[in-house]
Amino acid sequence: MLCHACGRRRYIRNSFSDDEVLEEIAARLKCHRCGSGEVELQALVRDPATGFWPAEHG
Repeated sequence: MLCHACGRRRYIRNSFSDDEVLEEIAARLKCHRCGSGEVELQALVRDPATGFWPAEHG
């Protein structure tokens, strides 16, 4: 999740229905740092070679 108000990026570990789209899920979320509803969800996948998420260090 990326907050457009304060710039915080946060990983969300919840699982959601396959029928939902990212915009629908983001509409229900708020930033934990600043409380803004201006958040965007981005689907990320682990690196197949290392098993790490983007920006995660091993």
